[in-house]
Amino acid sequence: MDLEFYMVAGAFSAAIGVFALGLAWHRRPGRRRVPPPLPPRTEPPLLHPADVAVTLTSPPQDGNPYAPPGSGASEPLIRRLGLSFNRVPYRIYRLIDLPLILFIIGVYMLPLFLDLFGTMEEGVLQIGYDAIIGTIATQAFMVALVIGMVVWRMNVVSWLGLRWPRWLWIFALAPVAVLSTWAFAAGLEGIGYHAWLKSEMGTDGQQEIVEAFTATKDSVLLGLLCLTAVVVAPVSEEIIFRGYVYPASKRAIGRWPAILFSSLIFAAIHHNAMALLPLCFLAILLAIAYEVCGSIWAPIGIHFLFNAATVGFQLAQRWGWITLPEV
Repeated sequence: MDLEFYMVAGAFSAAIGVFALGLAWHRRPGRRRVPPPLPPRTEPPLLHPADVAVTLTSPPQDGNPYAPPGSGASEPLIRRLGLSFNRVPYRIYRLIDLPLILFIIGVYMLPLFLDLFGTMEEGVLQIGYDAIIGTIATQAFMVALVIGMVVWRMNVVSWLGLRWPRWLWIFALAPVAVLSTWAFAAGLEGIGYHAWLKSEMGTDGQQEIVEAFTATKDSVLLGLLCLTAVVVAPVSEEIIFRGYVYPASKRAIGRWPAILFSSLIFAAIHHNAMALLPLCFLAILLAIAYEVCGSIWAPIGIHFLFNAATVGFQLAQRWGWITLPEV
């Protein structure tokens, strides 16, 4: 087995370990699992008309005499911007969701298992029409599967937060997340991580689909590659991993362990050692964006920009417009 196999398998094992530890901590003895009962309902005291007049005419006590009462000027900035950090619903999930999570992970990790038992040819599958169409069909099936698992419990629009009134935030969030991921990857390059990994593996470590953008001479196949990378992958993977795997695991193990668990799984399913840490970092940002915004459009937008920029650079290099540095 080569180093890449061990790194991907290690990320997968780490994700399972995070889930096990999170589950043990989340279900530790003495932890309150039932929400506290609501306080008894009491009628508000009767006010004298003079007290009502004083209440209505008194200036607000938030430091801004022109702000309406209860305007929340003293609240944290994230709340005043209409954002939060607990917007992803998770109470609809049950233990029956865990087998589906295992099935999803198993489908995406299947190439690694096949490689383990030596049933795959040397290297990875060649990118062609069969592989691309099979990938699109598999992604569509997985999306339909998770939607079918949730739709009988919650409306899809509410589940994924599709009616996002502050959708313009994506034009600020997406560039920040993508640039942060690039900065993280540049930091790895700066400390010599990528050079060490390439020397240990004996290859450039590029994903096969990335190499296909410069190698294929079929324009139709190239168009399908672009469609899959820029549209199909962001939409399907975000619905599956951020829309379903993350909140279902959040119900079982808590928010931060679920973010780390889903991010490690997301990085591992790409089966690429060179991209493992940057993809895990990106996935953490995607989960945080989903939690803050409460809409799947936020991680989809970030994922779309990241993949579109990657494809754009590869196409620009293919056509001789730029020369990308070897990483």
